[in-house]
Amino acid sequence: MERIPSEVSSSNFLNNSLQILPITVTDEAGIISVARELHPNIKSESISIEKVSGGITNDLYRVNDAANDQSVLVRVYGNDTDLIIDRTSDNYFSAKMGSVGFGPIYYGRFENGRVEEYFPASALTLQQMSQSEPVNLIRLIAIELAKMHSLDFESSTDKNSFSKKEAVCWKRIEKWFYSCKKLTFPEDPDKQKLLKSIDLGKLEESIKKCKMKFDHSHPLPNNPGSDFINEDVLCHNDL
Repeated sequence: MERIPSEVSSSNFLNNSLQILPITVTDEAGIISVARELHPNIKSESISIEKVSGGITNDLYRVNDAANDQSVLVRVYGNDTDLIIDRTSDNYFSAKMGSVGFGPIYYGRFENGRVEEYFPASALTLQQMSQSEPVNLIRLIAIELAKMHSLDFESSTDKNSFSKKEAVCWKRIEKWFYSCKKLTFPEDPDKQKLLKSIDLGKLEESIKKCKMKFDHSHPLPNNPGSDFINEDVLCHNDL
């Protein structure tokens, strides 16, 4: 879907993950401030804020300027989520995908979040994701994923360039697992008990076996998936 940005295209922040607005959002005033700074059409006094559901690691807010009939989404990162999410990579690819019309327009980044295009839509449910009729959503989802897998941003020349030819999933899984091994809940006995019930040794062995089977840097003879997984592509790790 092709969309043309408004006059905000003159901003140094548009589709630029390297430029960071020096504002840390902690309240509604901060949300309105970054929306105004990063999108010039958010400027009247008739501004409202609505909490949007669907965020797991982020808090999402729709900022609406009724006088100018303009809305944007302000994404505020959750506390300590940078331990599991590489924000440099996250913003880089979000800006790149927005610039080619595959994702929301990336209006700019601030210290603990970003401002992007607002979509008046709802997320698919688990039941809808497996729906084949009356509308074949399985097919449509596969088509969109194929488009994502074909995107190639490796020609970027900025200092935060990333290559789609280098798989990062195993590095991230290992990082998450290492963080999990250090995790404790001294002030929450129930969580601590639940954590201890997880067999981390068994989980670590499962990760190693999975990597051996699916990581083409460790090829196995007669691996039925070797041809398919031999190419590293751009992926969304929630899908």
